[in-house]
Amino acid sequence: MTEQKFFTGQTVKLKSGGPVMTVMGTPVFGMNPYMYVCQWFVGKSYKQAEFPGPNLKLAAPEETPKRVVARKPRGMYLGR
Repeated sequence: MTEQKFFTGQTVKLKSGGPVMTVMGTPVFGMNPYMYVCQWFVGKSYKQAEFPGPNLKLAAPEETPKRVVARKPRGMYLGR
């Protein structure tokens, strides 16, 4: 069985469970191409760690959190 390759921006989970994480890439100085740097949110802050590819699986679309970015209006809108 070949190892699954993940790409930057994909959402993954540990096969053993845990939060949905975003793949940020591979370690810069890593010799193993199947190690991945992942980030996930805990409240308003985020955590980051490296995980071996065989321990990860793609997150199902319904598991991926939907974030809404609220933007404040900038300046006056002239409506042109």
